[in-house]
Amino acid sequence: MRGRTECRLLGPFEVRVDGALVPVRGRQRIALAALALSAGRVLPIDTLIDRVWEDEPPRQARASLQTLVTRLRRLLGADLIETSGPGYRLRTQVCTTDLIRFRELVSRAREVAAQGDGYAELDLLREAIGLWAGEPLSDLPSVRLQADAAGIVEEGFRALERRLDIDLAAGRHREVLGELRSMVSRYPLRETLWERLMLALHRAGRRADALAAYEEAAKVIRGQLGLDPGRRMTVLREAILQDGTAAAYEPAPADAAEATPVPAGAWTPRQLPPDIAGFVGRAADLAVLDELVDETIDARVVTAAVDGPAGIGKTALVVHWAHRVSGHFPDGQLYVNLHGYGTEKPVETAGALDFMLRSLGVPAARIPPDLDARSALLRSELAGRRLLVILDNARDSEQVRPLLPGSGSLALITGRRQLRSLAVREGARRITLGLLDDMDAVALLHRVLGAERVRHDPAAAVEVVDLCARLPLALRVVAEYAARRLDEPLAEVAADLRAQRSRLDALSADDGVSTDLRAVFSWSYNALSDSAARMFRLLGLSPGTEFSACAAAALAGLGVRPASQLLDELTAVHLLANPTPGRYEFHDLLGEYARERAELQESDGDREAAENRLLDWYLRTAVNARAKLTTYRFIEKPSPPAGPDPVPDFAGYDDATAWFEGQWRTILSLIDRIASAGPDSGRTRQTVLLSLAIWDFLWLTGYRHDLPRLYERALAAAREIGAGMLEGLCLTFLAVVYRWIGQLERALRAGADAVDLFIRLGSVEYEAFALVRMANGLAAIGENDLACAALERVLLLSRADVDLTVRGDAQNHLAIAEMRRGKFDAAIAHGQLAVETFRQLGDRVRMTAALDTYAEALESSGQPELSWPSYREALALTREIHTIPWQALVLYHYGRSLRVAGEVDRAVTAWREAYDLFLWVGDPTADTVRDLLAELDRQP
Repeated sequence: MRGRTECRLLGPFEVRVDGALVPVRGRQRIALAALALSAGRVLPIDTLIDRVWEDEPPRQARASLQTLVTRLRRLLGADLIETSGPGYRLRTQVCTTDLIRFRELVSRAREVAAQGDGYAELDLLREAIGLWAGEPLSDLPSVRLQADAAGIVEEGFRALERRLDIDLAAGRHREVLGELRSMVSRYPLRETLWERLMLALHRAGRRADALAAYEEAAKVIRGQLGLDPGRRMTVLREAILQDGTAAAYEPAPADAAEATPVPAGAWTPRQLPPDIAGFVGRAADLAVLDELVDETIDARVVTAAVDGPAGIGKTALVVHWAHRVSGHFPDGQLYVNLHGYGTEKPVETAGALDFMLRSLGVPAARIPPDLDARSALLRSELAGRRLLVILDNARDSEQVRPLLPGSGSLALITGRRQLRSLAVREGARRITLGLLDDMDAVALLHRVLGAERVRHDPAAAVEVVDLCARLPLALRVVAEYAARRLDEPLAEVAADLRAQRSRLDALSADDGVSTDLRAVFSWSYNALSDSAARMFRLLGLSPGTEFSACAAAALAGLGVRPASQLLDELTAVHLLANPTPGRYEFHDLLGEYARERAELQESDGDREAAENRLLDWYLRTAVNARAKLTTYRFIEKPSPPAGPDPVPDFAGYDDATAWFEGQWRTILSLIDRIASAGPDSGRTRQTVLLSLAIWDFLWLTGYRHDLPRLYERALAAAREIGAGMLEGLCLTFLAVVYRWIGQLERALRAGADAVDLFIRLGSVEYEAFALVRMANGLAAIGENDLACAALERVLLLSRADVDLTVRGDAQNHLAIAEMRRGKFDAAIAHGQLAVETFRQLGDRVRMTAALDTYAEALESSGQPELSWPSYREALALTREIHTIPWQALVLYHYGRSLRVAGEVDRAVTAWREAYDLFLWVGDPTADTVRDLLAELDRQP
């Protein structure tokens, strides 16, 4: 066989010729792997014999080895392996390895880092790390060969940790949390990974979780090594306890090259979930997927849909394969769970597009509200790029069709239904997963239970496989259950399962799977304490599959500590997963089972009471979090809870934003569920208040596609229960929403209606609040005189106990309107008052905007030098609250002011930083800044 040969060592050993997988078996496989590990160097014959046969070499070992080499040459080409003096050498001229490629990429990364090109370093490291598909040579039965490969793992860690340090320095703390949590689970004794996880959690505003990570690491290290954590981890823990002192903390570098400054951008999405531990089988399906990679080379889009029943392993297959081929997609991997089936509401296509566009660096301001426009923008962003797009758990073809790329990328979809329409119209390749065959099903038990236990009672292993109908999810649950009972014969496990099956019918008949998952789940469920079983049932009432310990405590009406103990009991029997400290999640099938148990065993009154406790908890927590985002007073605070109070406190803006980031979809699902249950004045009022409480987060962060529906429904609910103040607030927010989506007439009408309503109610404060929003609508249609009149009215009302935040907003917008009218002195005066107001309130978000407006007013009036202190202060604030788009905008304005004053070098410095930030967030203003810099370069 001739052609370009590649040996893959960074994971299970593979041999490919011209891209096609070539089966190499037995001792030939071990010999070739040993030669590939030393590719280009002579491997002595005695060493090679030792690797192939270890302690049991044949009598004529050299002759046997020569026969192996001859067969390899016949299979892969006579010029592949060269006889050289005392041994053999794999010729790198005709055979390459992923290890050689990895080392070349890391070496180049060091070189460009030394030259100060951090962006190129980051891209090279990502490409290098993308070559890894698991533990080197993990599937070869040669202990000594795997020992030879152990040093390669350290090389991989150094590259990974350098890349993580770049991400941490660039402020991508939240993006790396999932990856770090997965890594410390796989390598719990590597303190450098724990150190980076603690740092990422702290910088993401999750100080308590960072300290919990230290305790978790210390427990593992003491339990396995009998040692305390090292000095660096201890120092970091102390820095986190002192809060702010950890901001400047730097993790231990992997090598000397890592003193190179890291860039503040250059992000490529790497969103694959962790690979599936102990993945077995599916060789034919993996081979079909392998064929898809080559089809993307000619720049056409390739789409494949993997369908099959619940629990069959669709996601496991796709994620495992995606990790194997990630290096073929240098522009990244997007992953979206569409929640087509399960307890969560299916993801709206518009919301999925919003997430995907943000992941590609498109700023919120550039994402249009229209579904078709978003879909077109996604295709434009993906044009000319090679990405792997995974759309997991799709409901139907219509949900995913607008999410497909236009060219050059691979879209991989999973779903329980056969997506026939997608195959007909888009030419999608359909792959239907069946049950595991007997050999692979037993191999799965082998992986989880250990070889000895399965070999000891093979008949019982086969019976367990039959009773689970070879369904991977059922097999894993049963195997993990049995693994915790080492003294119990496998035959007893099979007998217990056999006895359970007769009591329950199939979980989902339309899946076409003849297996009894209820029996499998009930096996773990029936072993729970009464309190844990009740907790499990009530968790099924949660609108999402992920929740915190505090939310679970609220559902059950318990304190956080006893609730956490019950959650730990559920985690121990694999009815829950605990991916990060304090966070828990269901598999969607377990969520369905929990809800089913709640409907069977909890009364209507108990279920409603639990939902009410959860609604109340989310409302009170959202109000607490909102208070860290804005100084606008809330219309009313919820009443204190009747039972334990598990509502968390928030350390500040970052902490509150992080909570909303993880919970806003669940909040909207909860509002949907309760609204669909029918009118109830108490619950309806709570849902309206919750809708209002989440406004600031959704608006500031740009999650705006749900806003029209959310607040139109809230408005109808407020009118239904006769809550005038809430009705006025909903109208006020709708005025902003309608202006954003371009419906200016509706925006003006909503703003005017809100003003009239608050006047009738006699609320001066909220009349002023609505007037500011109405003025914004007037300004949007160029009516600056009318806008100024409305804002002047707000300032007149301020003499009658108007909220300071409303007054500050009015002053800031008056400054902008007066600038547009050319009245610079008035603009400066109002801008200065706005700054003073927000400084007094300590509202950093609005003070940033006010400082930028004030500085721009000074600059526009011909006083650029006077604007610089305000620009610099605004810039410092944007860095404190991590608002990169605002930071870029302030730098852009600051650079313009410096250039006007003749400070060209300083203007270039500001614009270069602004350009990097605009480029990172995908803002087209980057082109404007680039042109300005080019213009300055051309000047003598």
